Parts: sequence; structure tokens; C-alpha cells
Amino acid sequence: AAYAVAIAREMHLDEATTRMTEVTGLLHDIGKIRVPDAVLMKPGPLTDDEYAVMKEHAAWGEHITRQSKVLSHVSRAVGAHHEKFTGNGYPNNLVKNDIPIEARIVAVADTYDALTTDRVYRPKRSVAEAVVEMRRVAGSQLDPQCVDAFVGWLEKSGRLERDSDSLAA
Repeated sequence: AAYAVAIAREMHLDEATTRMTEVTGLLHDIGKIRVPDAVLMKPGPLTDDEYAVMKEHAAWGEHITRQSKVLSHVSRAVGAHHEKFTGNGYPNNLVKNDIPIEARIVAVADTYDALTTDRVYRPKRSVAEAVVEMRRVAGSQLDPQCVDAFVGWLEKSGRLERDSDSLAA
């Protein structure tokens, strides 16, 4: 959520959109409460059937948040956080600006978090390596404007520079 807010602010979005982005970031994976622990906590690769179950979390998250008067305003974005910029994401194969801006921003923040934290199936990557990967998928998986805004924030905050310095040492 903090990375998503940083991106929204770097993009100079209004406060209402920034707040919706923050709430979307906080709740984007709420649908995982419907995913069995055996799938959610599996240490190795998922089977096709397990992956299909895991993918349902986006639609479940939209359903769960839509039921709340307080959270219904973010339900569409919560449900769309795994849509891909070119339309081959899930659950609805949305394309480019059909994907809510909050979801496009959270996708960038979530990708960065996934790349820079240790996972059972691979070690974390450096900030610089994550930026290279995010730039590689900008325009296909991720919204390039959101990626550019996040990289700009990383540079301004010194996170990218500090990481690059530690790689050179």
C-alpha cells in the first residue's frame, strides 16, 4: 500500500484516487482467504489445477469488497489487480485503461514487492534487478506510466542509488 501511494503521488493523482489506491493496496489479496492453505502455502510450483484455484482470489476479493458499504468503492480495482496491460491477465482480460488506475498502480507495487522479497521458490532480487525486470514487462504486463512513476520515486528516494552502490561494492 505504501508503494502504491508513492506511485499515485508521483503521478500527481488527486487525493481521492490516492486514497482509493492505498485501500486497494491494503486489500488486493483479501480473496486469498478463500484459497485453501494447501495451495496458498505450497512450497513448490503449483499444478495447473492449483494455479486455477489461486487465480480465483482476484474475483473473490472483488466479491468480498463489493459486499461492504465501506469498501465497495474499491471492489473493481481489487478484482483487477492481476489484469495485464495487454489484456492477457485475469479474471476479465481487461486492456490498458479499461483496468482501473488503482489496480494498475497496485500491480506495479505488488510486482516490486514480489521481486524484492524472498520466496520459497526463489531468493529476492535487488532493487536494481527488480527495476530491470519491471521495465522489461512495462507495456505488456504493467502500465509503463506507472512503472516510470515508481522508478522515478525509487530514484528520488535514493533507494535505487543505494542498491546500485551496494551492487558495485
